[in-house]
Amino acid sequence: MQMLKQLHGTENPDLIVEHYGTLRNRSGIKLRLSHVEFMSDKIMDHWRAVLSRHGFSSNIEYESTTQVATITGREKRPWYLIPLSVGVVWLVAKVIWQFVL
Repeated sequence: MQMLKQLHGTENPDLIVEHYGTLRNRSGIKLRLSHVEFMSDKIMDHWRAVLSRHGFSSNIEYESTTQVATITGREKRPWYLIPLSVGVVWLVAKVIWQFVL
C-alpha cells in the first residue's frame, strides 16, 4: 500500500507502519505505527495530510511509553451530499404539501 510508505519520515528512521485492521462498518482503516521515537505536531500534521490525500479524515493516538501511535482513518463523505439531501427533502415536502392541500 503506497499510503503506508508515505507515512515514513526522517525523524523516525526505525518506524514500522502496519495495517492494523478495518473498521466494523468498512468505512475506514486502523494503522499502527511502532518505534515512534520522536513525535511532534509537524509529524502528526504530515500523517493527517497523507491520509487526507487518500480520502480519509484521521484521529491519532500516541502512547509515549510504548512508542506506538494508532491512526484511525475514516472515509470522508463528499461535501455536496448535505445540500443535495436537504434539497431532495425540501422537494418531497413541497410536492406532498401541494397534493395534501
